[in-house]
Amino acid sequence: MINGKLYIGADNIANGWFTARNIKPDSHRNKLRVAANGQSVFYDLSLYGVDGEETFPLQFGDGRYTVELYRNTSGSRYAVIGRVNLNVKLSSPTAPYLHPNQYVDYTSESPCTLKAAELCKNCTSSAERVAQVRKWIESNIVYDYIKAAKVGKSVLPDIDDCFRRRMGICQDIAALMVAMLRSQGVPASLVIGYADTKYHAWVRVYIDDEVRTYDPYAAIIHKKNVKKYTALRWY
Repeated sequence: MINGKLYIGADNIANGWFTARNIKPDSHRNKLRVAANGQSVFYDLSLYGVDGEETFPLQFGDGRYTVELYRNTSGSRYAVIGRVNLNVKLSSPTAPYLHPNQYVDYTSESPCTLKAAELCKNCTSSAERVAQVRKWIESNIVYDYIKAAKVGKSVLPDIDDCFRRRMGICQDIAALMVAMLRSQGVPASLVIGYADTKYHAWVRVYIDDEVRTYDPYAAIIHKKNVKKYTALRWY
């Protein structure tokens, strides 16, 4: 599907995701806006070439989605250069949380995926897979206080780096857990928002129609006094 400079790959919308790219890229920054059911989220497009499609979730449920491509014109101003509407009927409410996307980026050969397969090889239920992945993360990953002091809010999670160094900030660790669970067929989403008043990232896991919240960062640093999680975005 093409409108203006926006290309949408819509073959997998029932599975909860689509791909997008600018078909005529230039040196100007691009953003993608995805909106449905009174909710919306913006993404920075980091790949612009013909082969540089990125994957995005349809996390707002069934309905009519509007996907818009914005091009930076000057300063903080952007103009719409493409718009596509998608009529979405998901195969399952958790379908968007079983596939890689821009924020939860992994492949079948990613180191974390191979580790998840090793950890879960004898598991017979989703609950067992979650327990195995949680245990491994809590025993092997540490929080990167130096990166946390330097990084901005717009930086994407780096799952491979977090796995390799066994260290990351909250969104790296949460995205790592989500990738490992999804690779084992367990629906999970990366959530970004506030833990009390602190900007933060955590995990939602979907097991047997139950939504469970898990904060790997809090478990790693033994922080147990968060009173309220407020979700702003989820992927």
